[in-house]
Amino acid sequence: MDAVSLRKLLADLSYPMDADTLAAYLAYLEERGYVRIDERKKYDIVLVSITANGLDVLDGRIDDHGVGVKI
Repeated sequence: MDAVSLRKLLADLSYPMDADTLAAYLAYLEERGYVRIDERKKYDIVLVSITANGLDVLDGRIDDHGVGVKI
């Protein structure tokens, strides 16, 4: 998913944030190995995808107190 669409989706889910805040959250998740970030500078697009470890956190198979998951 591209970062712009992700921001819009989060705002629709009552989690609005500016681009810098989203970038900080995504950097944290990338450092933990939960998402992969692919910057396409030529097109000014940032693509974000969840990793297998990210799905494990989401599904509750990995417990990470730094990541709040509401299901």
